[in-house]
Amino acid sequence: MTGIMQYGIPTIFLVAGAAITSSKWFNDFVEDWDNIIAVLSVAFPIVGRGWRRHLHSAIRSGRCPP
Repeated sequence: MTGIMQYGIPTIFLVAGAAITSSKWFNDFVEDWDNIIAVLSVAFPIVGRGWRRHLHSAIRSGRCPP
């Protein structure tokens, strides 16, 4: 049981992560900075507004690729 918990479950997550990051949908999603800003705003609601403001200004000034 310990072997399943320590090796099996992380292996499942590694395989799932590799499948997701190699998909066309994921690559199209992360190419758009607005999607990244939206995810950060939801994931970190306390600092989400600061992330959004900082990234938008960085994109407008050319410090981040659009």
